[in-house]
Amino acid sequence: MDVLNKLNQQDDINIWDSLIKLSSNKKTLMDEKLSDTPWWVDMEKAIASIYTPNSIKRIVKREAHKKMREWDMDWVKDSPKNQGYADGDAIESLVNALAKTFGVDSDLKGDPNGNTWYLTESHEGKDENGETHTFSGRTDLHSKLREISKKIESYNLGNDVELKPMDTAFTSTLNTAMVRENFGYLVSLYTLSPFSLVSKGNSTALDKVWTDNWNELYQQWKDDKAAYDKGRLQHIFLMSGLMTEFSF
Repeated sequence: MDVLNKLNQQDDINIWDSLIKLSSNKKTLMDEKLSDTPWWVDMEKAIASIYTPNSIKRIVKREAHKKMREWDMDWVKDSPKNQGYADGDAIESLVNALAKTFGVDSDLKGDPNGNTWYLTESHEGKDENGETHTFSGRTDLHSKLREISKKIESYNLGNDVELKPMDTAFTSTLNTAMVRENFGYLVSLYTLSPFSLVSKGNSTALDKVWTDNWNELYQQWKDDKAAYDKGRLQHIFLMSGLMTEFSF
């Protein structure tokens, strides 16, 4: 199964929530001019109605701002066209990570400015710090996806590979033994990827991917693993010999 299809078939909202959050470190910022618009007033009431009567204005605002913090949102002044800023680089960062995993050069830069999702060509714009950048358009994104897709399809990967979001819950359990058993975890650490592409069990489905695109590091990893396994076996044999020697 194609890795892109695997991404497409992730129907667990929690997985996508993890991937998107891990793909961007930008906070969604709403322009302060929106705070007095009928749209935001209605939003405040809708959020607060879950907990309190709509008529209590102070509690309405408190609950609305509590939700903003929960959603990792904040306010900003004088954003371009009062559109605020978003984690608009999340998809581009996700595609960049996938590209690097398969040895494809990719430096897409998503536009964090609000209401820019429809722009098809690369364009200049300012970020929330006022710095000017050249941001990627949808044409750049789709072109890079086609390039990555062709590379992935050339490996004919089957169902013996899986994508694991590198969220806090998982990375807190990730240890040296796991990295030593699956090279995909090491790749994600090198690329700072929001996910790891790993083989299931003892599958060798990804061997050619790693050999073609990560040859030097992959060889070092294999040498380290072989040396470790040999040392462990020597230790086991030594202990077995001692047990035999001192057995009655």
